Amino acid sequence: MLTALGPGYARTGRGRDGGGEGEHMAVFHDRERLEALEHGDFWLSDTPQVPASETWGGACPRMATWIRFRDLVTGGEFLAVNTHLDHVSAYARSRAAGLLVERFDALAPGLPVVLTGDFNTPAGDPQVHGVLLSKGSLEDTWECAEERGAAYGTFHDYRPPVAGGPRIDWVLASRGTGVREASALLPGGTAPSDHLPVRAVVELPPTPR
Repeated sequence: MLTALGPGYARTGRGRDGGGEGEHMAVFHDRERLEALEHGDFWLSDTPQVPASETWGGACPRMATWIRFRDLVTGGEFLAVNTHLDHVSAYARSRAAGLLVERFDALAPGLPVVLTGDFNTPAGDPQVHGVLLSKGSLEDTWECAEERGAAYGTFHDYRPPVAGGPRIDWVLASRGTGVREASALLPGGTAPSDHLPVRAVVELPPTPR
């Protein structure tokens, strides 16, 4: 993936089983636009600093990777977090949403947040989507975009995408974020994933001074 993006990009994130093992929640960024100031990982469990920990009855360990960035054009800073919630346990997803909210302020108090991931539950789920929007002070970029692409279910499982299907992959951002455009990208001849890529073009609120 990094090679396909080109030499100007960097990749950050460990595997969910510890070190380089297992699925990654890696964050890729353009080094000419963003400077990574701090980064780390935490697991979605009661022991978030213990690699591969799983205490909420999920099917496997789940985690998040975070980076505090400085925008080299605007000078503003923000927190980027990428995650993947459990696909079996609603309880594990609910607990994960609460932990993510707690971590925003701990990792980068007062900074705008961009949260991305496969949440394994449709937008509108009050225990996940609702918690992140209300308690995390986030907005769903799809819902507040000035322009949107066609709506599709974001999990297609290598079948034809379903128009108007459940949207389980989201880009959430702090309230006050300007969202110019949001879309789900349809695959070409060969789908690189069983999910559709989702994207948003955003203008983050100013960093508090």
